[in-house]
Amino acid sequence: MMMMKLELTARAGSWLAAFGRCATAWFVASGIPLAHVAHAERAAPVPALPALQPLFDYPLRDTSICVGGDGQYYLTGTTGAPDWWAVTGDIQVWKSSDLATWTPVVEHPRRRSVVWNIDREGTWEKPIPLRDGAPFRPLWAPEITYLKGTYWIAYSIPLGVGGGLLKSTTGKPEGPYESVWKERPLVHAIDLALFGDDDGKVYLIWADGQIAQLNDDLTAFAEKPWKLKPRDADRIGFEGTFVFKANGRYYITGAEFVPGPNGEVDRTYDCFAASAENLRGPYGDKFLAIPHAGHNSFFQDRDGRWWATFFGNDSRAPIRERPAILPIEFTEDGRFRPMKPVTAATPLASDGHALLAALGSPVLFAGDARTAYRDPLLLHADGWFWMFFSLATNDDEGRAWWQTAWSRSRDLQDWSPPATITPRDRSLNFCSPGSIVRRDGQWVLALQTYPTPGGEKYGNDDSRLWLMRSTNLEDWGDPELLHFLGPGVPRDAMPRMIDPSIVPDKDEPGKWWCFCKVKQTGVSMAWSRDLKTWHFEGRVDGGENACVIVQDDEYVLFHSPENGIGIKRSPDLRDWRNEGVLTLGQRDWPWARGRISAGYVLDARKIPGVGRYVMVFHGSGPEDEQTMFSTHASIGIAWSDDLNTWRWPGSDG
Repeated sequence: MMMMKLELTARAGSWLAAFGRCATAWFVASGIPLAHVAHAERAAPVPALPALQPLFDYPLRDTSICVGGDGQYYLTGTTGAPDWWAVTGDIQVWKSSDLATWTPVVEHPRRRSVVWNIDREGTWEKPIPLRDGAPFRPLWAPEITYLKGTYWIAYSIPLGVGGGLLKSTTGKPEGPYESVWKERPLVHAIDLALFGDDDGKVYLIWADGQIAQLNDDLTAFAEKPWKLKPRDADRIGFEGTFVFKANGRYYITGAEFVPGPNGEVDRTYDCFAASAENLRGPYGDKFLAIPHAGHNSFFQDRDGRWWATFFGNDSRAPIRERPAILPIEFTEDGRFRPMKPVTAATPLASDGHALLAALGSPVLFAGDARTAYRDPLLLHADGWFWMFFSLATNDDEGRAWWQTAWSRSRDLQDWSPPATITPRDRSLNFCSPGSIVRRDGQWVLALQTYPTPGGEKYGNDDSRLWLMRSTNLEDWGDPELLHFLGPGVPRDAMPRMIDPSIVPDKDEPGKWWCFCKVKQTGVSMAWSRDLKTWHFEGRVDGGENACVIVQDDEYVLFHSPENGIGIKRSPDLRDWRNEGVLTLGQRDWPWARGRISAGYVLDARKIPGVGRYVMVFHGSGPEDEQTMFSTHASIGIAWSDDLNTWRWPGSDG
């Protein structure tokens, strides 16, 4: 009897390795013990989950989300309930522009979410084997990824059938899709996913952390498989493994069942993780990253925030078999966790704007006789607020050097020392960072040169627009000239151009707009689809330091006239109406009495502890900028619920 019991347990273990997360429910129903998959115990405190709500009410497991080439979000997962334990064949995809409202990816001629079907388009996947005398061929865990200019969907079929990879032949998320390997599976395993590294190499991950590099067109393996695993365990998870890179570190994640207080009855299906400085390791210890979140994926949104997907596979999960997401934050020890939820013990204001309420002064960076902080840009990514700005430093003879610098903070109060990302060279003077956007997995920063080689007060006629790129917001590549007037205009034929800002088109995904000041002729506009080839469109009356956001389906332009922050609105970038000029608390601020300008607005309504639009700007004072330009400028902060009424620390609200 003992020999029979051991044989049965070993057999169950091999089946679990083959079938993965979907099979586990069948084993529980059959009375087969699962203790052998629960070797990762919760030695550390369990991270708290924020409140979770399904993205939409539809049965779905193994939620996968990616950001597409058009800036939209695309979601897929295991569907076909309740037949995902029997026979299914569809891969379904939904889309969203804001992570809140989701619709089927196909709209014409009729709405549908199905982009591929085994019986209609499959080859080796079509046979339907029997399990326990009944048909059994579910399609499990499709993972959608945007790489190499198109969409890829990895998927798997249990019972040792294997996994495949689909490629969109049109570069569109709706396909049509074709199998990359038509004659056979890529691997005889489940839970396939792709990872594209910064160097362009693409890897396939499957099962319990098996991995191998693929060739350039993803049609063959470029190396023998190897295994991702943490320092203190033989695997990161028994299934549902995933790889992503954030802040220069590699993270591996996987799913494990963990016994609850009553053993297997209330066990949890958790997401474990480990991290390393290199993809091939060595990785640190395995840690519980997100409870109840086994087999999930991770993605970075257009604003740089990191999210984990969720579906709920155990009786203690806050939702069950529905798609969901939750924000995550990274810690200094190379780990990550759910972004801290608000609890009764959390020192947050009752209205959820605690970080703003805690600010004691509107000044975030204070200039002095040797230093000026100008042209601020505020970004929220990876749980950090990042401030990019022009940093002017002056020597004993009053000569100024301009550079672009950054600082970051968790709470908008304690900021790291400024770190410069451009050279100290007065013949260039890279400064005035106007925007940072995400494209093709990179951050793209728009900035200017402002040459003062002879000690000029203002940048000369060689001022030009530039782009820089980064994967982590700290390390930036070489500047690239932005041909705002088109590729046919060489650098030496360009007019003076300053203060670039890039934003996505609100109606046409994949189209970008750049706003800047050409000579002294208002706010000029150009558009591009690749951030390389630009087409000049025209201009609108306005000042310097253009910042454009979208509210209520309108473009809102913030610009800098002679003093204050001007506001204009347009539904189409052609017809504009003036909304006045803001001077905020200038009359009570000696540090800004000379001039307020360079307002940059961040939509922070979804950021915990903020919940409002936030404006950063610079103020010069106490004297006019004609006297104080490269000194004394300080960065201030204000906020608004509606872009009409603004408040700041010390105001009456």
